[in-house]
Amino acid sequence: SVQERGVSMTAYTSNSMMECCSADDNPGLVGPVCKAVRYMQDEVRAGRVTRPYAQAIVYLVLVKACNYSSCGLCRTEGVCDFAIIAKLRKDLFERVVIGDDGSMHWEADTNVGQAYWYRRKPQAISVEMTSYVVEACLVV
Repeated sequence: SVQERGVSMTAYTSNSMMECCSADDNPGLVGPVCKAVRYMQDEVRAGRVTRPYAQAIVYLVLVKACNYSSCGLCRTEGVCDFAIIAKLRKDLFERVVIGDDGSMHWEADTNVGQAYWYRRKPQAISVEMTSYVVEACLVV
C-alpha cells in the first residue's frame, strides 16, 4: 500500500541517519529520528504495517533507535514502545522460512497487487529483508 511505502521510506531514511549515530556528534538527528520512531510505532500499532519487507526494515530501525547496546538515539527520549518492537519480532519470526539445511530467511510477499519490479525480483527483496532482520538480531 501507499501507506506502507511511506513507512518503509521513513525507516530507510532513519536507518541512514543513524549511520552517523552519535547524538553527541549529531544532536540534530535526535529530533527527526525520534519523530520517525513515533510515526512508525503508530503505524504498526494501527495495523498498517503488514508486508514482510516493511516489517523487517521498521523492526531494524526501532531496534537500533531504542537499544542500549547500539546507536540508541531515542532510548532516553521516552518514545520507544518495546511492545511494538516485540510484536514486530514475533510477526517476523512467524514468517521465517527454514530451509532443508536449517538455514533461515524471509521471503518477499509477491502478491499480484505489488509493483512489477517487486514481483519480478522477489529473491533480491528476500535477501534485503533477511539482512534487515539479521542485523536487528545482532544489535540486540
